[in-house]
Amino acid sequence: KIYSGADGDYTLYEDDGISQDYLQGKGTWTHMVWNDKAKRLTLKPGAPDGMTNTTSDRKFNVEIIPGGVMKEIRYSGSRVEVTFL
Repeated sequence: KIYSGADGDYTLYEDDGISQDYLQGKGTWTHMVWNDKAKRLTLKPGAPDGMTNTTSDRKFNVEIIPGGVMKEIRYSGSRVEVTFL
């Protein structure tokens, strides 16, 4: 859910949940940036320096609040920009 009214910036971190690869800095970082004026969401890789970003196909169901506009976004590790009008 994106609560409109201001810009936003968030990085989602995920690991495999099984191994201890995270101790070697391996994981999936997805940087999400919301531009409220443009009503645009950008998803891109966001691993910190020195970390190894693994990619995985993801599906995000994004809802804009208020208004209830929903979109399904497919992300596979490459920059994606989606505009909500």
